[in-house]
Amino acid sequence: MVLLSVTNRVLQVPELLDTVCSHLDNISLVRAARVNKTWSPIALSFLWRELDDPRPLFRLLAPGGFEYGNGKFVRSASPPLILSYSNFVSLSPKDFKTLPTEDNWTRFEHYSRRIRSLSIDDTDEKYSLIFDKFARLRPLRPLFPSLRKLEWIAPNENSLTQRSVLFMHDSVRDFSLTLPPIYAHHPSASLRQYFNHFVGRMPLISRLAILMKGYAANIEKELVALTLALKDTLTTLVVPRYFTTSTLIEAAASLPHLTALASHDSIAGVHNAARRFVPNLPAGSFPSLVSLELGVPFVDLVQWFRKGGLPATLQHLTITTPRLEGVGG
Repeated sequence: MVLLSVTNRVLQVPELLDTVCSHLDNISLVRAARVNKTWSPIALSFLWRELDDPRPLFRLLAPGGFEYGNGKFVRSASPPLILSYSNFVSLSPKDFKTLPTEDNWTRFEHYSRRIRSLSIDDTDEKYSLIFDKFARLRPLRPLFPSLRKLEWIAPNENSLTQRSVLFMHDSVRDFSLTLPPIYAHHPSASLRQYFNHFVGRMPLISRLAILMKGYAANIEKELVALTLALKDTLTTLVVPRYFTTSTLIEAAASLPHLTALASHDSIAGVHNAARRFVPNLPAGSFPSLVSLELGVPFVDLVQWFRKGGLPATLQHLTITTPRLEGVGG
């Protein structure tokens, strides 16, 4: 029996191999996945940990290839180890050439169970028909059972109610949602129903980001209700700049585990000068808050500070004012 070298013996230890793989690029991870049965699952876990394009997954379920909107047919290749899209045409797949079989779903699950973060920009809806096929054919179990983080950019209500829900389950802890632009002008009665629905599917959310351009008042009631629905689990809440209204602050102040209330760096709401920032907080508000970011007029903020609005636990405070203001006496 040939003794393994010290290096080889070290690289048979899963914990050490995990550390090594965390510093490898995708090409090196593909090579590592083909070394042996010890290396393969660890390397694959890093390769598939984060997904922002669903085409590799479509490929796993399309042994007969894809049909495209222009009538073009593209045959599927072997299961992809690496998330490389060089073999795909620029068009988006419209349908599977043949329906996935149980064996195809088993192959799919070999990779999908490794995905922990999914980010989908559904703005152009280029995968809408394939997602619809997923909805009809998928097994009852979660598509990505190890998913912990879900990001979704929705162009319309269909994207919210029909496609984003495909990937929701009770293991998701981090959810970031960019709402459709229509909500910036016309609040929808169905938004609260959607919020209730995703709380039912993802009841253990600890980090929530709800993003939208426009006035906070358009979705304020729904956002407050959502915040309170996650009262027992929410630790971080991210909203657009200038969405930190009195009403939202009063609701967030009652969350026992909230440690951070933040404003998104690049998505800003619209400041409404007609609404004053005058939250009325009872004693014991924000019992766990460490970091607070507010987008409010400075004069309102000073008055709130003078009333003792800041919790004793606060360590980081960031203020963004809608206009340049002087400091009054």
